[in-house]
Amino acid sequence: MLWPFPMLIVLDLNGINDLDLNSARNKIVLNELWHSFKQNLAFIICKKLSENLKEEYVSTLYSLFRENSKNNNFLVGLEKSQKLLKNQ
Repeated sequence: MLWPFPMLIVLDLNGINDLDLNSARNKIVLNELWHSFKQNLAFIICKKLSENLKEEYVSTLYSLFRENSKNNNFLVGLEKSQKLLKNQ
């Protein structure tokens, strides 16, 4: 995932967050489930950032994310978290 910040993440997926794997079960199939997962992960990360940082800092940070991200899935999650923030 090419996001505008470094991140190390260990995933243990189950339940509603299923991902399709190849027949050897060692690689993720890059399909709609994968894109949806990346959008939801971006949403959760951005939502938690907005809950833990001052509002003026979040606005600046989100602007930088939008300028520097080339990942559409990240941008979808970012926009979703901003809409949630505005509705609160």
